Amino acid sequence: MNLDPNNAEIFFNRALVYRKTGDQQRAIADFDRAIELNSRDVRYFFGRALFLLAQRQYAFAVADLDKAIALDDKNAMYRYFRGVANNNQKRYDVAIADFNAALKVKPKWDSAFLARGLAYSGQGDHPRARRDLRQCLRVTTNDETRRQAQDALQRLREGEYLPSIINTQ
Repeated sequence: MNLDPNNAEIFFNRALVYRKTGDQQRAIADFDRAIELNSRDVRYFFGRALFLLAQRQYAFAVADLDKAIALDDKNAMYRYFRGVANNNQKRYDVAIADFNAALKVKPKWDSAFLARGLAYSGQGDHPRARRDLRQCLRVTTNDETRRQAQDALQRLREGEYLPSIINTQ
């Protein structure tokens, strides 16, 4: 396949295909090339950040999400996923601030309540964790999110510490 070596969109789209097929090295190389060619397209940073999150490369994902937020600071998804990355690094205060920002834009976002609840639990603030997990249950229509929130509430009742890892798949 002949590619236009200066077309960032082609590299971005191919990176997405490589990501889906599990070819990690080629995916990251194409994300890198797309960003090299056009560092103003927020989708390239966000796409690479999601890839890095799935690889559990949280610090690198945060760096890309910082760039995405610098390009578009109104997008709740960028704040949410940066919160996820920070939460998984046990940087709970920063994660909670990002989840708060995401919830300001999308006040009924079930996944943001679930994630913030986990972050509060990581801090040891179980009353706030329970509050957010219950709010998640009130607003969610997703069976998997409901199951995760119910499981987290049950584990809190049993005195367990909730894991910081939030599924990003």
